[in-house]
Amino acid sequence: MTNRRRKYFQRLKNNLIFHAARGAVAAARVIPLSTGLKIGAAIGAAAWRLAGHERRLTLLHLKVAFPEWTDAERLAVGRESFRNLGRSFFEMFHFEDIFATLETPHPYVTFSGKEHLDAARARGNGGVFVTGHLGNWELMAATYVRCGAPGYEIVRKLYDERLDQMLNDHRRRYGYIPLTRGGHELVADIMALISRNEFLGILIDQDTKVRGVFADWFGHPAWTPSGAAYICYQLGTDAFLLTTHRRPEGGHAVAVSAPLPRPQTGDTKADIQAYTQILNDHLTAHIRQYPTEWVWMHRRWKTRPPGEPPEKHPAPLPPKPARFWRAAEKIAGRLLRPLSWETADRAGAALGRALYWFMPKRRRAGRPLFAALGRALVDYLRHPLMNAGFFHDRVTVEGLETLETAYRQGRGVLLVADRFGGLEVALWKLATLGFPLHLAARRLKNRFLNDRLVWLRRAHGVESLPEKDAAAAANRALAQGRIVATVAGEAPEIENEMFGQALESASLAAASGSPVVTVRPRREGPGRFRVRLEENPERRPAPV
Repeated sequence: MTNRRRKYFQRLKNNLIFHAARGAVAAARVIPLSTGLKIGAAIGAAAWRLAGHERRLTLLHLKVAFPEWTDAERLAVGRESFRNLGRSFFEMFHFEDIFATLETPHPYVTFSGKEHLDAARARGNGGVFVTGHLGNWELMAATYVRCGAPGYEIVRKLYDERLDQMLNDHRRRYGYIPLTRGGHELVADIMALISRNEFLGILIDQDTKVRGVFADWFGHPAWTPSGAAYICYQLGTDAFLLTTHRRPEGGHAVAVSAPLPRPQTGDTKADIQAYTQILNDHLTAHIRQYPTEWVWMHRRWKTRPPGEPPEKHPAPLPPKPARFWRAAEKIAGRLLRPLSWETADRAGAALGRALYWFMPKRRRAGRPLFAALGRALVDYLRHPLMNAGFFHDRVTVEGLETLETAYRQGRGVLLVADRFGGLEVALWKLATLGFPLHLAARRLKNRFLNDRLVWLRRAHGVESLPEKDAAAAANRALAQGRIVATVAGEAPEIENEMFGQALESASLAAASGSPVVTVRPRREGPGRFRVRLEENPERRPAPV
């Protein structure tokens, strides 16, 4: 796909998302809040079932944070956290209705701790709120502004300027002014607002690419933005903790804590580290008390300390299920297996032409190679048809005595394929003749496709050598008198990516003392292959 076409589809996707968001906002404003809360909870429950990857992340992170809980407890908390996010969406567009209840006997939002803000303003130095993505954090920010604390918040710019403007306009309408993170004038803006005796809100509960430190989060080090602590030390002021949670009877309770004292050891770097940890401790204590109020799908422990062993990662990214690929393979197999070899050959060529247009970076390999790739993919999907009768009738081997003679020497044989012309089928044919075969194979990025290809080779008698240890594993196999295949030839940048790690066959053969046999597989027609084997005298190892 060309850059121009890619940009076109990106704009199309962004336009669809933007207009869908506008429609959702318009609908949310029309729907009464009481009804919207029920709809939002239903949407959140549906998202819990449909967003499988986020659901698995949520349960994984809850297990890290609350190892003492049962699976049923984690499921209940995770599901309710999704429902709360759905409710929060509808609440965002009913702030007028919500704030109209502030002076009534039963306000939708209660606010406590205003005396701490009044004391700070009386001192004339404003303050810094530290908080996280708790409950309805947008409503939380609007509430403390409505209750008499002029406020700003540091926000991240969204990928779509229209969505970013729509959200920021909503924020400005209710008095909490966004300051875009990363802007050149951000520091000056912060100093100016504090000098005006106003307040700044900073969320520190996300693993983002900003200056930070590793601080404990539910028992494990997590990359935590240190900007809040840094600003407090620069301004000589203590931070307030701003929190919110849903009340059992409905609505929210927003609270501001007393100022949290800063450590004063004189070592600024150590003090910022210690203060960031103090702020983290207060946030996690609130989340422990109200666990359904936090966004558990966020990868809080994504960034790890330098030098930490991989096995120490508290929450490694869980693999995505391969349901789509399994379904696609099943459907494609059912469609392709009843076809004749001639029809399947044409289908493979058409698939190769489609891949050519969707893989612009690989087009230098040429259309014929893509056609061969498409035919090979169709062969894989039709592999159950490749039984002993198929290999006997449709795959011919020339020069087999070359391989037999080399193999009888007992030193193993290095097979080097020169072309992308049916290498896998050629190796499967040799495996049916009783040769123990290994292939130095590069691991594919897609886990399902990689595991499927390894299984497919093994089903036809060919073992895949691991990529990270391919050279050593190949040497061991050759020393045991086995046959190892690798790829070199006309388009190594494509062939090596599909089949083999970049191994220098001459040095590998010399190190093991193994003869080198060139494999030249060729597709002679639909479902027919010819394999020619010949010893390569140029790569023959020198006698020891």
